[in-house]
Amino acid sequence: MTRECEVCLREVSDEKTVVCAVPGVPFSACFCHDCLASNAIPYAYAVDNTWAMGGYENAGEAWREIIEATLTHLGISMEEFLKDIEVVEDE
Repeated sequence: MTRECEVCLREVSDEKTVVCAVPGVPFSACFCHDCLASNAIPYAYAVDNTWAMGGYENAGEAWREIIEATLTHLGISMEEFLKDIEVVEDE
């Protein structure tokens, strides 16, 4: 049986996934071992929580480290991330 990693969105076997709490978010998600080791979180949570904080400039150091790990792991630029936060604001 396979599951989808909620960070990289790839299908992986059950043996290569783990469900655990998302740091800084009151939610659990399915992580593949590579994503868990990278300290990345699901992108939508990164965007939504950063928006809820009032933007990246208002985020604490620990949250910024999570964002940087997520963006690096997923190959997303900070510019794209900041634009995605603006989209949430406009909704």
